[in-house]
Parts: sequence; structure tokens; C-alpha cells
Amino acid sequence: MRYLILILAITSGLSFAACGKSGSDTIAQPPPMGVGPVGVNANPGNCQIGQVHTPQYGCLNRNSCNYGFGWLAGEARCVQGTPITEQTVYGGAYQSRFYGVMSVFNQQQFQLLMKYANLCDPYSVGWNWGSYSCSSWTQRGGFIELRTFGSGTQTNANMFVGAGQAWAGQMTQWSYTYQMSANSPFIGFSQQARVADFNNSAGMQIIGISFNGQDVGLRLIVNQGRLTDGSILADVVYQNVKFATVNLQRY
Repeated sequence: MRYLILILAITSGLSFAACGKSGSDTIAQPPPMGVGPVGVNANPGNCQIGQVHTPQYGCLNRNSCNYGFGWLAGEARCVQGTPITEQTVYGGAYQSRFYGVMSVFNQQQFQLLMKYANLCDPYSVGWNWGSYSCSSWTQRGGFIELRTFGSGTQTNANMFVGAGQAWAGQMTQWSYTYQMSANSPFIGFSQQARVADFNNSAGMQIIGISFNGQDVGLRLIVNQGRLTDGSILADVVYQNVKFATVNLQRY
């Protein structure tokens, strides 16, 4: 059986717990307009960028399959489907992109994020030792690549959260179609998001959402900063717990 740890995106059925508060600030809610995929070819299956959509099996991760094929874990085989790209989901290329290495101070919460994204540990692969272990990846570090689409109240975003090591140049060439393998320097997942004002419009929150606009419990909280800035300092929150900070640099 092929390795199952190197999966590109969150599966469509994944459900995160919603966030409540972080410190004394009320958590922003996703804007009511334009939530979810906005591309003219957006797939109702709610696949994430990097997955493939199949009529029979829905959204599948590429894993080690060839481009245009998704990994069907239950049958240990590759299935042909439609690749989901930025054009598919957002209807065009990104307007801005940022990259930053995370400073992780809560390894357990970081591991939970990777685990519930079906990337490692028994929750998805059946083992928790060696390269199947979430901790084996998160201990190598973490990073976030952020791409934004649209503007104003229609600003969408895509977060790629990785465990392991990568650099901005590598992410530039990767373009969400990089084929994972057992020798990959990182694992990670792609998550659609929306941008909401925060801290009296001095900051913002980048909120991971489902296809119908529901908060999935993963977000970046920026107390001071906007998408027009050259760098953005953000708290990384999962299931209402801040587990890292990241200094996102425009590139």
C-alpha cells in the first residue's frame, strides 16, 4: 500500500470546532457576503485546491498519484478526477501572497491540527510511529503560505499550513500541484478562507471556512496590519487555542 501520510488538502468532510474568544478580543465572524468558493467553475463538492473531484467519490487528495488522479485510501488505488486549482475555486490568479515560518509554542495543538486534517497518526493512517507520526513532522517546524483573491468585502484567501520545512521560492514553484512523496520535506493542507476586519479595522482575521461560509476553527488573527502591508504578524489559532505566531512576508 502506498504511503498515506503525504496528503495535500483537508478532506471535504472535515469539521473543525468553531472558535470563541482569544484573550479579551471578540472573534470576528466571516462576512455574510461572498463566502465560500467564488470561481465560475467552483465545484459544489467543496474540494480544496490541490485535490481532485470525482463524481463517485467526491474530493480526493492527490497523495502520490499522478496529476489528475486522487488517492482512494479505502481501496489503495488512484482514481482519475478533475484537478482543483486556484482558477477553479477563486476564478482567477491571486492578488497577493505571503510566506512565513511559524514559531510554535504548543506542539500538542499543532499536532492535533495535522491529525484532524487527515495527514498523520491513527486518525487517518492507522499508525503513529516513524513517518506516520504527527510529532515527527511538527518537530521539524511549520510554515504558512497565504494567497489572497479579490478585494474589499469580497476578499477571499487560501491558507496552506505545512509541517516540516519549505521556503518561499519553493512555494512559488509549487502552485498547489506539487506531488507529495515519502521523501517530501513537509506535509500540509490547503484551506479556503475569508478576510474579516478586526480590532476596529486596525487588524484583520483570516478565517478558514467551509463551502457554505461556516467557521471551521482555523484562523490567523492580526491585531495590527492589513493585506497591503509588506509583512503581517499573526497569531495562529486552532480550536480556540493559539498555538503559534507567524511573521508573514510578502513575496
